[in-house]
Amino acid sequence: MPRLGLALGQGQDTQRSEDHNHSSGEETLARAKTLAASGHLREALAALEDIRATDPQKGDGDRLRGDIQQQLMTLSSIVPVAAPDREKGERPNP
Repeated sequence: MPRLGLALGQGQDTQRSEDHNHSSGEETLARAKTLAASGHLREALAALEDIRATDPQKGDGDRLRGDIQQQLMTLSSIVPVAAPDREKGERPNP
């Protein structure tokens, strides 16, 4: 009988751990969505790294990652890099 009690106790601890991980994945995904929506795309990508492969939110996180990467690629192709202002007579260094 004590063995059964120990097994039940372990199951409860495992359930709490799974609930914590599930909640953690949900919170991480929500934080990444908020960051992305507010224009903090790189920070959102970094947050998505915290979603584990075993989290139920992994698929949603991967889709969001793809969307963010697409946005970054689009932005990088349309945002010109400004050349530094040069004073008259100044030559560029080779």
